[in-house]
Amino acid sequence: MIIDEYFMKARHEEFLAAAERNRLVKLSMLKPEGAISSSERVLVWFGGLLRRSGSRLEDRFAAEARYNQTQPVDCGQKI
Repeated sequence: MIIDEYFMKARHEEFLAAAERNRLVKLSMLKPEGAISSSERVLVWFGGLLRRSGSRLEDRFAAEARYNQTQPVDCGQKI
């Protein structure tokens, strides 16, 4: 009986040690708070590029729309 209890206790300690090792490995694999990966950096850069391009297009076509609204209706057409 005593030998069985000893083996059970030793096995339990092995399980606890393995669980602690697994916890430490997972903890070491976590990235620090605020750190971003390379793929996230690329997506942020590409999103900024799309946003700037969209703003330029919006400014361009908004200026053309304002220009077209200020022209007279007849636009110099002769009949």
